[in-house]
Amino acid sequence: MTCRSTRIPALAAAALVAGCATTPPAPQHPVIADLLYGALCDHGRQDAVCASPASGQPAVIEATGDSSCTYAKKLVACTWYGYSFDYVLGEDGANLDCEQVSDVKSNHGNIDTVLDTNTAVSGYTVHLNGRKGHHVQRQYLGRSPVDRTEHMKQSCSYRGEKLFEVEFLIHHHAAKPDKPSQGVSSKPTP
Repeated sequence: MTCRSTRIPALAAAALVAGCATTPPAPQHPVIADLLYGALCDHGRQDAVCASPASGQPAVIEATGDSSCTYAKKLVACTWYGYSFDYVLGEDGANLDCEQVSDVKSNHGNIDTVLDTNTAVSGYTVHLNGRKGHHVQRQYLGRSPVDRTEHMKQSCSYRGEKLFEVEFLIHHHAAKPDKPSQGVSSKPTP
């Protein structure tokens, strides 16, 4: 239908305008909404953020090692945490470039391998599928060999534009004799 201005009766004009209504353009970058971050609840797969702090405040994580995770093909004591959000994309799928910065150096890896050792900065990619959806970024902390407090920020960008940042205040509790320490932090799992 070609939309043009002509003289027509009012009722027909309303129908024509409705037929020519424009659809809002797709966003040029991902639109992120309902960002939550903190400890993950155990619903079989740690698939939901239990509680998120007030905007701009760090999520407090008690890293007790009460769960089990696979890190570099080994079962380790760990604590699950992460973030979730809804998204709308201007294209079918997108990759976010993310960075984790901490005031504590640690090893970073995934279920298969150790990727970085003794580092405070680590990068990872978040893959978003489709044009809209909900994403849960599951992450875990291995059991620390010592009691300590860690301050960590994670941010994600799209084509150089920062979309969001989350902050964690992590209270690491030293390993108990029956749960050996690993001193690891996972790369986020896809």
